[in-house]
Amino acid sequence: MRILIAFMLCLILGTSFSSAQKKAPLPVTTSITGTNDSIQFKYDSFPGDPLNTRRYVLNNGLTVYFSLNKRAPKVQAMVAVRAGSKDDPSDNTGLAHYLEHMLFKGTNNFGTRNYVPEMPLLKRIEELYEIYRNLEDTAARKLIYARIDSISYRASKFAIANEYDKMMQILGASGTNAYTSFDQTVYINEVPSNQIYKWIEIEAERFRAPVFRLFHTELEAVYEEKNRSLDNDDSKAFEKLFEGIFFGHPYGMQTTIGTVEHLKNPSLKAIQAYYRSNYVPSNMALVLSGDINADSLIYVIDREFSKIPYSPAPVKQVWPDKIIRPFHSAEVYGPNPAYVMFGYKTPSGRVMQSATHEVFNSLLYNGKAGLLDKNLNLNQKVQSASSFNYPLHDAGCQIFVGVPKANQTPEQVKDLILAEIEKIKKGDFDASLIEAVVNNKEAELLQSYKDNYSRASEIVDAFILGYSWKDYQTVLNGYKSVTKEDIVKFANTYFTDESLMVVYKREGTDTSIQKIEKPKITPVELNKESESMWLKTHAYQSVSPIEPKFLNYSQDLTQKKTANGLDLFYIKNQENGLFSLYYVLEMGSRNDLKTAFAIDLLPYLGTDKYSVDELNKKFYQLAADFGVTATSDRIYVYLNGINKNFDASLELFEHLLRNVKPNQEALDQLVERTLKDRADAKKNKRTILRGALQNYALYGKENPFTYRLSEEELKGLKADDMTSLIKGILNYQHYIFYFGPQSVEDISKKIETQHQVADSLQAYPTAKEFEHRESPKKNTVYFVDYDMVQSEILWLRNAGEYDMALEPESALFNEYFGGGMGTVVFQELRESKALAYSTYAVFSTASRPKTPNYVLAYIGTQSDKMNEAVPAMNTLLNTLPKDEDAIRKAKIGLKQQLETNRTLEESIFFSYLSAKRMGRETDLDAYIYDNLDKMDLNTVIQFQQTYLANQNYYYCIIASKDRVKMDDLKKFGELKVLTLEEIFGY
Repeated sequence: MRILIAFMLCLILGTSFSSAQKKAPLPVTTSITGTNDSIQFKYDSFPGDPLNTRRYVLNNGLTVYFSLNKRAPKVQAMVAVRAGSKDDPSDNTGLAHYLEHMLFKGTNNFGTRNYVPEMPLLKRIEELYEIYRNLEDTAARKLIYARIDSISYRASKFAIANEYDKMMQILGASGTNAYTSFDQTVYINEVPSNQIYKWIEIEAERFRAPVFRLFHTELEAVYEEKNRSLDNDDSKAFEKLFEGIFFGHPYGMQTTIGTVEHLKNPSLKAIQAYYRSNYVPSNMALVLSGDINADSLIYVIDREFSKIPYSPAPVKQVWPDKIIRPFHSAEVYGPNPAYVMFGYKTPSGRVMQSATHEVFNSLLYNGKAGLLDKNLNLNQKVQSASSFNYPLHDAGCQIFVGVPKANQTPEQVKDLILAEIEKIKKGDFDASLIEAVVNNKEAELLQSYKDNYSRASEIVDAFILGYSWKDYQTVLNGYKSVTKEDIVKFANTYFTDESLMVVYKREGTDTSIQKIEKPKITPVELNKESESMWLKTHAYQSVSPIEPKFLNYSQDLTQKKTANGLDLFYIKNQENGLFSLYYVLEMGSRNDLKTAFAIDLLPYLGTDKYSVDELNKKFYQLAADFGVTATSDRIYVYLNGINKNFDASLELFEHLLRNVKPNQEALDQLVERTLKDRADAKKNKRTILRGALQNYALYGKENPFTYRLSEEELKGLKADDMTSLIKGILNYQHYIFYFGPQSVEDISKKIETQHQVADSLQAYPTAKEFEHRESPKKNTVYFVDYDMVQSEILWLRNAGEYDMALEPESALFNEYFGGGMGTVVFQELRESKALAYSTYAVFSTASRPKTPNYVLAYIGTQSDKMNEAVPAMNTLLNTLPKDEDAIRKAKIGLKQQLETNRTLEESIFFSYLSAKRMGRETDLDAYIYDNLDKMDLNTVIQFQQTYLANQNYYYCIIASKDRVKMDDLKKFGELKVLTLEEIFGY
């Protein structure tokens, strides 16, 4: 019952509390108690909790959750605040999201070289913004903004940019991030378990009294984030859908990032007021899942977080729970393919009907046997149809998305989906699927609960929705008691014409987009060489090191020959009853395009015994997931499920692979949909840039991206040939991997019985090879026109053949230069110059034989900033800022990460495959770790001078020709304007 953040970007990202310490009343607790000599901490827990959770409430009101999971020496840490965009003032939308960004800027103790002279400058900036936002005269606004910019530059001389991120780097933390949504703002880190005490100290200080420094450059990053949403058709459709479903409620009337008008007129005072009201312990939770000692950790949390005094949680406004529909349909425009998105208002995620809602959703769409699956997707009546439940605190919604086939309209797709909903309302569905839904939900939860991020997120969801953890688990377990009558009643109550809201995403120009004018900004000082005394006394405290555990493939993988001569790789699952089975072929689409396409046809075929609907229903009832996928150089035949159904699942899977039945109509429909997908790909900016244009730059016109069956070849395919190819897949050489609870002897016997193969297996067809371009003799710009607000630029160059000796150097270089938030590229281009929301630059080592290493850099920026952004990136590529202290932090952080990384379960096998492919016999992490201490700043400097500095690059640029000038593009290199036909090959 995770709170879904679909179609919304997970967004990266004041004033002291009162000094009077108040106390919150202690909650009702169980009798289980952790103690030391002077303090007792009571906590809630309950028998049978799958996450082994403890819940504490400190005297200041802070809720603390622990979930014990010792799979790896790491802790997934989340700080959740029950405040999001719903709580923004209506005249200051986007405020919660601003604040999320500013919580990375430090306090009066860190993030500053000297807070005493910095403070009055920050106060003056705050005052000027209040003047600025109330002015309407353009000239007067420019004058005030110039003063803001000038004082901000002066204030930046005292700031230490990204000091929070640097401390996380020293700790070896990863995944440092945050997101703001409707009901919550959540701050995220994964921390080595031996560093968790230091992290608690840092985090308590972070939330105690944040200082909103470097605001005007961070505001520019938010502008860029807004630009990205304006270029995202899905975001625009989602916002319009919510406006209709939740009209009159903040869910629908204001967006998380905010309006352009409010972004241009921010109020630091309003942000501080929001912080004081919402960021109080009684409105917050600290969630830790992983390798923790709860009895000792709670004392440290209490000591540090109790420095933040109690204050009552804000009283939330109660909004009328009624449907207001000033409009029932709307249209949004953009370059992406047309589709329909529609939805219904449903009960809050806080009510016991949530279980019924989840089962209802799974009966409609589960990827295998739901009504949308079998009647629309598997029968290929639409390009695609899906649905999902979106539970929120005040109310929820059910959202449907339908993509039309060629010569089909969004309206027609909507009607087809509505017809399937009508079947649920009439009770026209198989009630036995309810039990299958329960079995699949249990398997999904078992899988997700292995992962600390999923565990912590589940607890955060419960806290945000207002559940106790025990009650939340009760709702999850409520699936088992849902009946067919419950489903029918639920559908008829909430899925009415009155509740329906429809958004049609049309192809065309969006004339409503507002351009945010680029302000004149003086790059701020970063003071990268500085460290606050607070950092020195907290982040560098010594801790007991964690012994690294690297893979030893001969020990961590059991390997044996089956009686029929196949290599079987085996790892025992000692935690739960889940299994995974893979047949792996070292061939892919480059070896045989027709086989790869036949694999795509498999989900739409039945056998001589079962129809496609019957097959998928049987697999779903077994809680088994199956498939065959082809990459360019591998085929994976896989089966996942629960151990008690292993025999039946394997028997059904082998039956499908050996007895698939031809279906020319299904093949013709797949060909039609494939051609539609190809046409749609030319309308998707990510596919244009990251697929077609990038491959064109790396290889030329003939490349892996364009290597596909032609339209003529597709239309000439015969069903009998396709099924012969499917049946023939396992006549090629292949090996087997099993992860599960059964013994290697038992699983070997079962595979020998069920998995019959020929005495002599075929060798693989010869793979198609592509010639990699060398780096250009002069800078070359490839430009593709696309209707968008931003410009997106990729720098690419061939950096030579793979050499394992480069792995440690490239790892340290990326940690220092451009692979994260605390790196040189991010600090210079985003923090100092405010040129981007997203930017990076990395050295990418080859992952396949016969492919070179690459240098890859990226920036997405407002089109009128492109002429600043490209030279700024070029300066960094050519001239490496040298910082001994930053190298030291990078080495410390990288070493911590390597010491605490654990490759587990199926990942062991796939690590082995990668090593084998590249000719390595040992774990790559071990090799990097053994060489880390041998490297220093000179190593990174030499690496940069060899592979990046003063080199020629391919510039891949996608932007609107109406927003950039061709003469400007020519300044970067020899310009070649390319058409979509040239880079896609059709």
